Amino acid sequence: MVKKRRKSLTEKLQWIGVGLLAFLIIFILIAKDSAIGGLLFFFSPIILVVAFIGWKIYRKLQAKQQIRDRQTKVLQSGIREVDVMQGVEFEEFLAALFESLGYHVETTPASGDFGADLILSDGHNRIAVQAKRYSQTVSVSAVQEAHSGKTHYKANEAWVVTNQDFSKAAYDLAASTGVRLINRDKLIDLISETRHRQAN
Repeated sequence: MVKKRRKSLTEKLQWIGVGLLAFLIIFILIAKDSAIGGLLFFFSPIILVVAFIGWKIYRKLQAKQQIRDRQTKVLQSGIREVDVMQGVEFEEFLAALFESLGYHVETTPASGDFGADLILSDGHNRIAVQAKRYSQTVSVSAVQEAHSGKTHYKANEAWVVTNQDFSKAAYDLAASTGVRLINRDKLIDLISETRHRQAN
């Protein structure tokens, strides 16, 4: 048996808002010759402004709900779930993970990302992140990509995050270029830290 998804608060607000606006428009058109209808017609610009502000509030609530949904996904996923994710899923997972840790997260275009999949900021630092969900050791090219992404996106740090480990060459280049490498063990630590924060 397939469970029906419960409507979120933002979805309910959306349908209530659309319904009220439709009712108001129909009422104004039908009753514009009456005193109440004429009054509503006169104040319709104000009503539209209020409706627009309501829509903006709804969009903000929706964005917050999406962040909460992504953070819930992080709490429900461990390293074994990460190991079977597709590349885009891993990027979404990392976006949720870093949001849970207090970063503001931007995603880059799926193609032509110039070496960074995510851009993190914490008010002081801007960080270009290269995500590598692999089934084998990550090579030196990932470090080169991240370093390139740092320059292109005018970041002051570059990170490579993977569910595996890095080659010796990758560690050597990271040491000389200042790229931070987050391997499997460090990723597990970040997931644990996120769960600890959410629990408190």
